[in-house]
Amino acid sequence: MTSRCLAVLLLLCFAMATRWLVRVFGAVVIGCAAVIVAMAAASALDLRQSMLDGSTYRHFGVFDENDAVVLLIAGIGLAVLVVMSVASLRGSLPAMLEEDAASAGQN
Repeated sequence: MTSRCLAVLLLLCFAMATRWLVRVFGAVVIGCAAVIVAMAAASALDLRQSMLDGSTYRHFGVFDENDAVVLLIAGIGLAVLVVMSVASLRGSLPAMLEEDAASAGQN
């Protein structure tokens, strides 16, 4: 549980830092997004043992449509963050601090 929360907090903090401070932090956002997707996939493929008859099943076998909607919304959010990070790394979406420094030099 702690590592999942840490990965999400790192993602959010570095996503804000990418937009506000330095665009190089976009690489950390992409890495954190990959780690979060890997952890979610590993959790879904985890074998669990039934408390009723002792048989084993995969965790994704008990997902319902509500879980699918939550995963879809989270996936869209991660995709937006990754696209913004890639754009920032390519230079088409500069950080606000860099824009401010560039505009201060023009005056």
